[in-house]
Amino acid sequence: MWLITVPLPKIPPIMVAAVARGSNVSAEGLFEMHKKLIGLLSAEGIHPVSLSADGSETERATQRLIAQSADAHRHYAIANPQPGCSINLVVPMFNGHPSIVCQDSKHGKKTGRNQLQAGARIIVLANMVIFFSMLHVIVKSLRG
Repeated sequence: MWLITVPLPKIPPIMVAAVARGSNVSAEGLFEMHKKLIGLLSAEGIHPVSLSADGSETERATQRLIAQSADAHRHYAIANPQPGCSINLVVPMFNGHPSIVCQDSKHGKKTGRNQLQAGARIIVLANMVIFFSMLHVIVKSLRG
């Protein structure tokens, strides 16, 4: 389902396309549908600034294809004096407009809330790990 969401109070999402998707629909098939829809929106002067999905592997693969297909990419770095802790961001640009690819916020909130109760011993961020003991130290330091 493709929705346009205007970030203002009392404006409901507007559905612009919906596809009944079975397990046989590939990321490439969804990507082709997305390209057609974005072409139609762009022709009307509508440039989406974010794209989110609920996180199934097919949808994540589709998001990767979309980000890789950008006309250009802007690179930003947030330096950190701690070695290996700088943040590097790559923002895809479509028709001169930036776009962010993210997980659906409701699913992201649920995932974040459930991580600590899942019995996991570490959190994986890209190719690095954060141990729960590290989170404990951070929380204690914030309390003063």
